[in-house]
Amino acid sequence: MQREALGLIEVIGYPPAIEAADAALKAANVKLASITKVDGGIMTVQIMGDVGAVQAAVAAGGLAASRIGPLRATHVIPRVDTALFGTVLKLKTMPEVEKSDPTSKPMIASVGMPVITPTTQSVEATSPPLIQEEEAVKIILPPKMPTSKEVEMDARAEDEIEEETTSMEEVTDKRIAELEAKSNSELRALIVASGIDLPIKKLNATKKQELIGILTDYYKREEGET
Repeated sequence: MQREALGLIEVIGYPPAIEAADAALKAANVKLASITKVDGGIMTVQIMGDVGAVQAAVAAGGLAASRIGPLRATHVIPRVDTALFGTVLKLKTMPEVEKSDPTSKPMIASVGMPVITPTTQSVEATSPPLIQEEEAVKIILPPKMPTSKEVEMDARAEDEIEEETTSMEEVTDKRIAELEAKSNSELRALIVASGIDLPIKKLNATKKQELIGILTDYYKREEGET
């Protein structure tokens, strides 16, 4: 039997523990092993699954829990030893995590969306009626020259647009530099916490530069830059 990884999220209080477990289960294909209560209000959320999935789930759960309560520690143990089950861990056996079938075809239509079926009826193109108009005499006037005040206002508006564009570029470059300093697990956790609709299988397979591009586009849409 293949040994799975064990993820631990230690918080203080019941609400942060529930928030951590909920975010972790939504972030990756993992299973909740248990939520253990210790003295002093300390609670530990135990997550089981593949190493990559557990890392993403623990990162997302820790980030979500830290927003509403104290986060003490997070840790991932790859290929946890089976001797821990029934002794240190409350579970007697290792939980089975559902594996996605790589041969299964993805569903194209989602629930609630109408299915459009092709029809055999052909649409006959109709030509618009020709409208005959009398030719009118056109008088071409010389272009109006802008005043000095209008020229000054246009120049000031161009300077403001250029400064605003430069400022937005600096903010974007700074944000990209901050994202590049993060690990892939932290980037995946940010994507999950931001509510970006991305399948878990695709999220785990996405490389770092693509993760940074997804977050950058999301921040631009939120700030109305695009």
